[in-house]
Amino acid sequence: MLQTSNRRYLPFFKSVCLISEAFASDLLLLILVPLFGWFVFIICVFILIYLVYGSYEQILNCSQEFLGSISNYTSHAIHTLRNWFRENLQFQTSNDSQRDRGASG
Repeated sequence: MLQTSNRRYLPFFKSVCLISEAFASDLLLLILVPLFGWFVFIICVFILIYLVYGSYEQILNCSQEFLGSISNYTSHAIHTLRNWFRENLQFQTSNDSQRDRGASG
């Protein structure tokens, strides 16, 4: 199991795992005992709505941090590629000009 030092969102993800397990069990109940399965399904939906409503600020902050880090990584990658192309183009241009001088001299 991977270890992480960031445990800020651990309670939220534990809740998501718990409700996911309940949904998986509910799918089995829907097959075996449809009426009871629908009852459990409705309860799971209400619990999921409660969890999302109760932690929407945390979800929003997590999403903003994630999108910010993607933006930073993309910007860094574009900047690196631009510099790489610029350096290669300058190297190519200097080689061409030296070759032209050598051919004419």
